[in-house]
Amino acid sequence: MNSLENKVAVTLKSVGYFIFILTVIMFFVFVSVIYMDLMSASFLIFIGFVIGLLFIGFGEVIHLLQSIYDKQPALAVSGEQDLDLLNGADSLEQIDGSVVDEVKTELEEFFAAKGKKVTGIALLNKEYFLSCYC
Repeated sequence: MNSLENKVAVTLKSVGYFIFILTVIMFFVFVSVIYMDLMSASFLIFIGFVIGLLFIGFGEVIHLLQSIYDKQPALAVSGEQDLDLLNGADSLEQIDGSVVDEVKTELEEFFAAKGKKVTGIALLNKEYFLSCYC
């Protein structure tokens, strides 16, 4: 969806402009037909324009946020470096629940390249998620 197709932003802006038009019409009705004094009618006009500006403002904010979102590149699925942790294995854990030795060595090499030493590796409840203690 691009910013021109955002229906919420377009709707809010339309409501704001409708309130502007309705406020101008109400001003002439109040002054000419109801014989309201000019000060009270001006106050109602001011309130109408403030409410209309709020609707248009929120619509513009949504429009701008949508355009920022549309300009973002697609987020990468992998991190800095694509690690093939499984190396053809079905799971990261062995039968006893410990982490596969190949995975341990690969993680230790990865963090050693960054200047960190792995002191422990723990499996999380979700499949393919590890917690490394450096």
